[in-house]
Amino acid sequence: MTLYTQWLTMLVMFSSGVLLGILFDLFRELRDRLQLRREVQPFIDLFYWFLSAVLVFCLLWWSNWGEVRFYIFVAICFGFVVYFRYASEQISHMLRYIIRFLEAIITGLFSLLVVIFWNPLKKIVSILGALFWGLVHVPRSFVSKWFGWMFKKNREKK
Repeated sequence: MTLYTQWLTMLVMFSSGVLLGILFDLFRELRDRLQLRREVQPFIDLFYWFLSAVLVFCLLWWSNWGEVRFYIFVAICFGFVVYFRYASEQISHMLRYIIRFLEAIITGLFSLLVVIFWNPLKKIVSILGALFWGLVHVPRSFVSKWFGWMFKKNREKK
């Protein structure tokens, strides 16, 4: 492995440590915002570690064809520690605002869909139900008075 490849791998693994820190903060903010039950949290943690392993492996494969050396672990840990020491608080704050913004957009879109589609559909079904109910339960005298001519047999013959 050339010296250029080693430095590139060090830089990529340092960056992956920072990305792992950002991903960890994202999962933490989502967990707090969604208020997941205690039984679900281990599965979320497993998903985080699986996603982290895939990310690190893909970056390692890209940078040096997957060769694992000791300095790779040092670079990942160093990037993780540097992120949590200097940037975690600001990134967490920004992630909170992004999550709230996305939540507001999703809520607004859902409300818009309810107003555009669900409320008119509910009104149409209500009107059709009322019409059907009215037709089924129409008094017999009303039917015979207004539509009796359809049911009368030849009265002229009598």
